[in-house]
Amino acid sequence: MKKYKYQDWLDGKVILKYSYFTKIGDNVKLVGWEDFSTNDSSLIKKEQKKIFDDLANTLLEKYKNEFNKEIETSLDPYNHCKETISQISAIFKGVIPQTEIISTEFWNCVFSYIELTEIQQFYKNNILRGFDLEYNFIYSPNADTKWLNDNSQIYAYTLFLFRQWIENHASRKIEKKNTVVKAPVKALFCSLLDKAGVFTKEDSESVQSFCKRVCEEYKMDFTPRVNKAFYNSDNNSNRLKVRTLILPTINVMASNQITNYLDNYPLTKPKLFV
Repeated sequence: MKKYKYQDWLDGKVILKYSYFTKIGDNVKLVGWEDFSTNDSSLIKKEQKKIFDDLANTLLEKYKNEFNKEIETSLDPYNHCKETISQISAIFKGVIPQTEIISTEFWNCVFSYIELTEIQQFYKNNILRGFDLEYNFIYSPNADTKWLNDNSQIYAYTLFLFRQWIENHASRKIEKKNTVVKAPVKALFCSLLDKAGVFTKEDSESVQSFCKRVCEEYKMDFTPRVNKAFYNSDNNSNRLKVRTLILPTINVMASNQITNYLDNYPLTKPKLFV
């Protein structure tokens, strides 16, 4: 007859000796799988997987919430997505320096040599090669103990899910949002055309007439909002959107003239037309 039951593990009376911990309580015993029946072992493993998934999903939601806040304030959300994906890939596949502490290039976080090695092993074996993950290291939340470090397997799995979320949802949402050229961006484009000498506003021409003429020439929808935004649309965010959303769609000569203007003239208040 086996010594212990599933309930003993769940209550925290016993901890599997395969777990990574710094200490255990005085009344907690270390045990192995041989101390449980096949049925009890199956129940424990099922609960361990659930705990693992719950911890990973909680951490994933934290990363997603933080990332969404950054995207809202970023002047270049598209490249922020690209850099984040690149950083995760570097963590998974980059060369590990022979140093005790390793810092990331894009994020303000560090890893120990052992942590990064475990993360890369998990990525190679359990994610890429599809090996089944053994959840032996997961102990009951009721156990009187704690992990030595934030668990590398949970962290690695969460990073993988986070990268997938950015690739499949966040970046596509940003791309879709950015493909809609809004009125302030169109208005700045009109102003830059005149300033760069590409498409000149006549002295007697109203702002509305000029913006409408530009939109017709470059096949963009014109609304009164373009006219109203003309005087206060020049800012770093709109300049970036002109560069990324409009300039690639127009002829090279005009694009280069506007690019040269943006590169050579610091941001100033837009010219007021009368």
